Amino acid sequence: ARRAPVFFSSTFLRSLMPSSRPPRRPFPYRTSPRVDSPYRRALVVDKQHSLNMLIPKKNRKEVYKYLFREGVIYAKKDFNLPAHPEIASVPNLQVIKLMQSFTSKELVKEIFSWRVYYWYLTDEGIAYLREYLNLSADVVPNTLKKSNRPATEHAGARDERPARGGDRPGGDRPGGDRPGG
Repeated sequence: ARRAPVFFSSTFLRSLMPSSRPPRRPFPYRTSPRVDSPYRRALVVDKQHSLNMLIPKKNRKEVYKYLFREGVIYAKKDFNLPAHPEIASVPNLQVIKLMQSFTSKELVKEIFSWRVYYWYLTDEGIAYLREYLNLSADVVPNTLKKSNRPATEHAGARDERPARGGDRPGGDRPGGDRPGG
């Protein structure tokens, strides 16, 4: 004559008790995202870093070699170009994304003009690329090399300029170029 225990669900028991807090709202009205699964964590991280692009090591190395050799690199703002004009084996988008990364690390200085990006190596960028490409300290980019041309005098020096005024002795106007002189 013993009775079996009766189990009630926790929701049923909660409904019987007076609640001190307001009931939970359903998911669509939640104000902050719930970060409890790897997928949701990846979404939250992805909002902070909008594009994580995977670039093959071969392409990355080609871009870095070109940048170090020249000291500057440019790219037209066309994300759909199949290849960069100077580095034929690398898509233009990958060059732009690599240089955006360098810009955020302050390894290059970026200038944008007329739908073209221009990037110039900084001293920190030169040091980083030397380490990455395993180059010696005596190798420098072309922008830092001295030119072998002999220095010429300025062509616009006053002594070498021919006299102005055409065929008249005082200039184009009778009585000189300016009144009173």
